[in-house]
Amino acid sequence: LQDNPFYGFFTIRSLERIDFDTALELLAKKATHEGKTELAVFLRTPLGRARARAIHHLAAGNHRAYVVLLDFLNKETLDDLVQPFMHMVDDLTPYYQDRLRQLAPAQRKIVEFLCLEGKPKTIKDISTPCLMSQQTTAKQIGELDAAGLVSRVRIGRNTYCELSDPLMRICVEVKDNKTEHFRWFVELLRHWFDAERHIEAAVDTLTKSLRNFGPCHLPQGLQLQKLRDLLACRLDDGVVGRVLTGFLRMNVGNLVGDLADWEQAFERLDASISDLPDCRIPIEMLKLAVRYTKTGDERHLLGLPLEQRQLLEGTLPSVAPVRT
Repeated sequence: LQDNPFYGFFTIRSLERIDFDTALELLAKKATHEGKTELAVFLRTPLGRARARAIHHLAAGNHRAYVVLLDFLNKETLDDLVQPFMHMVDDLTPYYQDRLRQLAPAQRKIVEFLCLEGKPKTIKDISTPCLMSQQTTAKQIGELDAAGLVSRVRIGRNTYCELSDPLMRICVEVKDNKTEHFRWFVELLRHWFDAERHIEAAVDTLTKSLRNFGPCHLPQGLQLQKLRDLLACRLDDGVVGRVLTGFLRMNVGNLVGDLADWEQAFERLDASISDLPDCRIPIEMLKLAVRYTKTGDERHLLGLPLEQRQLLEGTLPSVAPVRT
């Protein structure tokens, strides 16, 4: 305000989000500065770069996230990722809580609602539970969009809204003790960005089984239990999750078969992986990716949170909806 002290006194410089190469350089230089020489070297290796890509996917160019996360990283924890990410979320939670407190009450209510929902919602979906008119909701979302907190996706006549920063939503989820889903998503990220290096043989086996039998003739549950036993000598626990993640990463854009056949296959898959929590996220992504591929309806992809949808952008054709 013009009549307040220090009006116009400071020059504000907004930091642009950084790309992956810059983020990797930031992590390596900070590691060297803090005497973590082994970590700095490891970040330059193919495996280290794969882990850094997983970090970059969630941090999305947010400088603060990289700097906070590095406090919990060494060579061993970088390979694990889950615990460092959990510590990072704990440290970032006060920052995001402060950002929420700075919002107007109506805007805070919208952001908290989107945090809890996790997936894109229409203006109508948001206005009713937030006890606002659609006109008021649209106006507040426009202001949140201008502030960079919310993004809007237009499909047909509908506009869908979601948080621009997945970490804000994740911090709210973890604060509410919803940690299991986040842990398994971090595991998926580890496998996703290192898929070609670690599970090429396993993915090849699953791919051949899919293409040889066809979705409507798949063995019960894709014989995942047998596949797990066959590959256990080469891969550690969680092999099925790795196989499915790798298959999703490398082949989902080229699947054959009718949608009805795939739906039958998914029913068998659901039964076979009921005791494998690491498979739930890749299977859900596979389901919605197949439905999108077979129908061309982008609304199927909106059943996924932003960070999962963005993983599919490089594997599916024309995956990015119009953003307003």
